[in-house]
This record gives sequence, structure tokens and C-alpha cells, in this order.
Amino acid sequence: MHTRVHAALFLSLFATLAAAAASAQTLYTLHGSFVDEQVGSAGPCGYPNGPYQGSFQTLAPFGCATVGTLPAPPSLLGDVAVDRVGDRIWVTDGPTITGYAVGGGTPLASFGFGAVLPTFGPLTGLGCDGASGILWVTDGVRAAGLLPPTTGCAAFLAVPSWTLPDLFTTYTDVDRDPVSGDLYFSSASGIVVVQPPGGGPFESFAPAVTGALPPHYGIAIDHSAGAGTSTLLLTDGALIERVAPGGAPPTFYWPQPVTPVVFGATCGLAYSAHGITFGTAFPPVGPVHDSRGQSTSPAPGFELGLFGGPAGAPAFFFLANQPNCPSTPLLGGQLWIAPSATQVGQGLVPASGDLLFPAPIPPFLPTPLTLYTQVLVFDAGSASWKVTNGHAFSIARP
Repeated sequence: MHTRVHAALFLSLFATLAAAAASAQTLYTLHGSFVDEQVGSAGPCGYPNGPYQGSFQTLAPFGCATVGTLPAPPSLLGDVAVDRVGDRIWVTDGPTITGYAVGGGTPLASFGFGAVLPTFGPLTGLGCDGASGILWVTDGVRAAGLLPPTTGCAAFLAVPSWTLPDLFTTYTDVDRDPVSGDLYFSSASGIVVVQPPGGGPFESFAPAVTGALPPHYGIAIDHSAGAGTSTLLLTDGALIERVAPGGAPPTFYWPQPVTPVVFGATCGLAYSAHGITFGTAFPPVGPVHDSRGQSTSPAPGFELGLFGGPAGAPAFFFLANQPNCPSTPLLGGQLWIAPSATQVGQGLVPASGDLLFPAPIPPFLPTPLTLYTQVLVFDAGSASWKVTNGHAFSIARP
């Protein structure tokens, strides 16, 4: 592959484009034996594309038992979690935890936890701390931290179990805030409990939900929202609602306060930092623009991609801090990102048709910060330009 990359220019633009204020990430839900990825319902100009983004099935061959089919709510068993640093999806059906590769759902690791947590019942909640690799688990009464294998079938105890506050409810999910270090637990009663790992002093509150009413089967922190804003996503199984003290302003990926779950009734919820698309390509069967990896800060391996391009054609990558809403005509297609966009790189499309452009994300970037990209391709064979869809990615905490 022949690629010319302006990596220094790409990195320098993060500082100058920090005025962006929307978010562009996805959520994972879980029903039966399927894991689904989605965004919120469309907002202004029909952006983003979706809400459905893709699915994979949990039932897959591996060297040890993997997650089976989950019962639907009102059962509290099962959950899904995302490792935003390792870019893998963790799923539990209660007795088993399996890690899957993004983009197809190939099992990478799977284990039972009875040997390290003999007093635990089946799991109702699962969360992942990408920075440490720890999986946080709850059986509705207790919580603990596990260190899963990269591959294989055995896990280790990272944080011994402790009993969660007795508030006459069952805890249903857990997520960790990498800023405060605290764990957020959802519950069947609708109460959210915030507590440090290992137990200790806690606070509890009832989020002001209007659509996703209790019981809540899943919780996810919006890791691309402003640090310290306690912006959460909660699900009652059928609806997902984004809430925050004082209200949660709309974002690019979540334009409406409440969005339906795309398939079935979910028994879990998890936040990912995958990019999302908006608009369409020209011609309609033309190349697609997307990304690979998750846009955490840092993310040295994050890549922008062009998929299905004409072999040998030069491709030009552009970056902006706003979408173009409404879009405007461009070379037979549409300009989906702000006209002030800056070219950040170019390369020749290889024989495979897929061109990856390294876009390393440095550490300590602020949130919220969303960037928008688009690619132009000149096809010498037809002496015409091909204009991709738009793409958005938000900086997220690991």
C-alpha cells in the first residue's frame, strides 16, 4: 500500500478544532444470543446514519464454553461491556463471560468465574475499565473486579468482592468513571449508586428519566461528555435515555433524549468510542468512509479508512470541526463536512480497494470534542470524482 500521511498536521489540528461540542459514538445492547450496535434516532439533516450499526451472534465455537442465549427482561441476567482501549466486546449470560473481536464477533477469551468468586450468583451486570483491563461484575448484591485473559479460558481476581449498599433493590449493571475512579451501578428500582471500587462511602440518586422508566436493565456513562458532568445512558429494556443533572443537551450521536432499542428487549448496555457515518456516497455504489479502532485519548492505533475504492486512485482525506447541515453539492456528490475543512492526508488506493490512514490520537485531549471527516477520490479510469459519505468521531475517556 502506498500512502502519504500528514500525521503531524493531523495531530496539530486537534488543538485548533477544539471548539466542536457534539458527540459521535455508539452503544451496544444485548438480546437473546445477539449483540447489537446502535446510535440515537436521527437529528437535524437526518444525521447520523442509523440507528442500527451492526450485530454479531454470541454463540460461536471456541476452546471452552462461550456465552449462551439470554432470557429477555424482566430477567435481570446478562450484560454487555466494551473495552475501549483493547477494542473488544465482553458479554455475560450470568455464569460465563466471553470476549469477542469487534467486526464479526470472533471469540477471543471465555471463562467462568466460580473458582475466583465462589459466593457469587449469576451476573446481572458487567463493566470494563479499558485503562487497567479490569472487568467489573455484579450479581445484584455483590461486586468485584476480575482480570480477564487476553486469550484462553481463565481469569484472575483483581479486586475482592464486597457487598453493595442495601437499598432494598437488585443491582443490574455497572460502569466505571475513569475521571473520578468511581463505579456507577444501575438498579431495578431506578436508583443509581456511586461507590469506589472495593466499597466504602457511597451516594445514591434517582435520575430524572421521562421515557426509560424503572426497572433499569443497563447503565453506561457517556465517556465523550464533559468530565464530571455525570452524563448517563439508562435503559428499561425497550428505550434508552440520556440523562444528566440539570439536563443532557443533544449530541450528534444522540440527538433525541430517548431512542428505542433497535432489536428486542436489551438486558444490557455499554458505551463505545467507535466512529459513525452520516450522509451517502456518490456514486451510491462508491467507496465508503469509516474508521477502525476507538477514538479514546490516547489512541495511537486509531485509523481512518476508505473501503471499496478504485485501485490506484489517489484519495484525499479532509477534517473539519462541524458537519455541513444541510449538505451542499460537491463534484456530483455532497459535501457533508464544513466547507472550512482542511486536507490532512492522501494516499493511493491499493489493489484491495481498502486504504487505511493512520490518525493517532494524543493523550489529554478535552471532552466534548468531535471531529468530522470525508474523503475525495479521483478515478482516472472514468475521469471522475468519487465523493464519500461523512464520518464523525468523538474523543472519549479510556
